[in-house]
Order: sequence, then C-alpha cells, then structure tokens
Amino acid sequence: MNEINGLGKSKGKREIHDGSIFKFVPKNKIESVVQDELAETVVNSIQENAHTGNPGDGKIFVTDVVNVVKIRTNERGKEAI
Repeated sequence: MNEINGLGKSKGKREIHDGSIFKFVPKNKIESVVQDELAETVVNSIQENAHTGNPGDGKIFVTDVVNVVKIRTNERGKEAI
C-alpha cells in the first residue's frame, strides 16, 4: 500500500501552486495484479471491505496487463510473475 496525495472535493490540505489553489487529500493506493479468473473475486472483496458509504471510499480500476518483465532475470510474461 502506498501513501499518496490526491486532488479531492472533500476536506484536504490547501496548497497554492503556480497561483492556483489545490486541496490535497491523503489517500492510500493499492495495486494488485491477478489472473483474469480471479479479477471479479478480488474486486468484490475490495468493494465489500472498503465500502463505508461515505465520500472518499475510492475507486477500483480494472485494466489489462499487456506484459510483465522481471528486471533481475529478464523473464517475461507468466514466468515473470
């Protein structure tokens, strides 16, 4: 899990950059790569456990991973996972 700052409409720390006012909101970012057949289960689990019904619950993005390269060994594709 990574601590990040997002731009939000809710409460946040006001900062001025180049004359514009931004409200930065502390957020957590979780990234996970799973096999296609597990994707819906993972999405449902996150939805059930992260849902509070309050603004700021977040979003789940589901995207395709085109390729993976393991830097240390140069393995690619499924072997790299």
